[in-house]
Amino acid sequence: MTTLATITSRIRTAIKDSSGEQVDSCDVDWSDGTGTSALDTTNEIEGTGCISVTLTADSGTVQAYKNFSSPKDLSMYKRLVFYARTNDSATAGQLELRLCSGQAGAGALESLDVPAMATADTWYRFAVDFSDPTQLTHVVSIALATTANIDADVIKIDDVRAEHSTVRWTDTDIETQVARALRDMELQLPRKRTTFVESQVSVHKVDDAANATTAANATSLATAGTLLDDIKDKYELHRASTTHHRNDDDVNTLAAAQTALSLTWSAAASTASNVANNLILLRYMWQPHLTAVDAAGLDVHYAPDFLNESREDVANSDTDSDSELIGKVNELHKLYDQHLVEDSDGRYINTTALTNLIAVNEVEYPTGWAHQNNVSFEPYGANGIMMTGMYHPTVNGEQIKLVWSSRHTLDSTTSTLSTETEDLMVYLGSAYCLWEYSSFTTNKPNPGDVSKFSSEGDKYYTLYMDGVKRVQRRTPSKKGRIGLHRYSVR
Repeated sequence: MTTLATITSRIRTAIKDSSGEQVDSCDVDWSDGTGTSALDTTNEIEGTGCISVTLTADSGTVQAYKNFSSPKDLSMYKRLVFYARTNDSATAGQLELRLCSGQAGAGALESLDVPAMATADTWYRFAVDFSDPTQLTHVVSIALATTANIDADVIKIDDVRAEHSTVRWTDTDIETQVARALRDMELQLPRKRTTFVESQVSVHKVDDAANATTAANATSLATAGTLLDDIKDKYELHRASTTHHRNDDDVNTLAAAQTALSLTWSAAASTASNVANNLILLRYMWQPHLTAVDAAGLDVHYAPDFLNESREDVANSDTDSDSELIGKVNELHKLYDQHLVEDSDGRYINTTALTNLIAVNEVEYPTGWAHQNNVSFEPYGANGIMMTGMYHPTVNGEQIKLVWSSRHTLDSTTSTLSTETEDLMVYLGSAYCLWEYSSFTTNKPNPGDVSKFSSEGDKYYTLYMDGVKRVQRRTPSKKGRIGLHRYSVR
């Protein structure tokens, strides 16, 4: 299975980081010692498998070993590099990898402590220096041994190598460039997904005709004050009504607005200052009431009413003329009365459950038709879309099909990369590592052949772009389809 460690290992091989040789690929099972060895073909770092040894409680014994077909001369190398993981945590020195002069792990020439593994089921890459490499001229076998009783733990080993000196890139260096490559690649080749969601079609249970305003549109500051009083009184009744709402909106109240804004409602709002202050108080309650949908425990509406949000500038008696203030009062009057009858505007879809969302590409409604219908849609807020141009009204709980793009997942245990996109990730990650190293060494003493790293990076980037074009040719854009709108939420 592809993991972050798999990609890191493949990139390290691609950029030829450190010269050495593979002591054992771990693609063939080792022999049992006091423990039981098996070949794991699911969790390998490279190749086709890794060694999985179930330990016994015998301390100081060889748990599993591998006899080489012919002796190996490792005396020119400085260290052993390998991957290890355990189903439990392990402290440093409880396990050893031994390079031996005899078969079956006999005659240890080097006993290399396996460092600590703090997290279970996570691959670690270790590099352990030899104490005296000159004695490694005739290595006959490699063995996994224990120095403490850790009965029943399962230890996995993969990709054992002997290397010369320190690497140019640490695992952290490579993982940094992998993260960068993943972010850039998913903009060109995101993970395409299909999700069926339930429509959220109602703002209210039923229309609220009981709390509609009776005052006419304002034509002067005096009638504006009268209209604001009417909206305020009816709003206070509307927001508390459980006949029309799922629950009472006891948060967006006049009293709370007055406390928050340090303003007092003017009952006879016949001056510009009083009209402006009252309008500010009403809008302070109005905007959050419209979107009170399971927000901070305030479960009032079935769906947010984005259509009737006030988009006028905040009222200001110092800069607004009387006619501008009157216009803003009338605008709120219109939105309030429209909100009362929003019981089936029905085009809102909540996208908060779409993990790692990049973009919504298509909305299909109704689902399952012989000829797919892609409905027009637009973003509304950070967590939802509003469908437009519906063929017929939806009903609560009806299925709507979303085609959307998400970020890829790549970590120590999981990956959503396909085989092809994994290869492209290796190409792009390799290019970024080589370019970064080339840039870093340009102004350093004795930088070596900087141009070599840069040109190698260019080569891998060309391979990446060729692969991207190949994939994109097989998945042509559907922009020409009727009603398709694209938007990004990143």
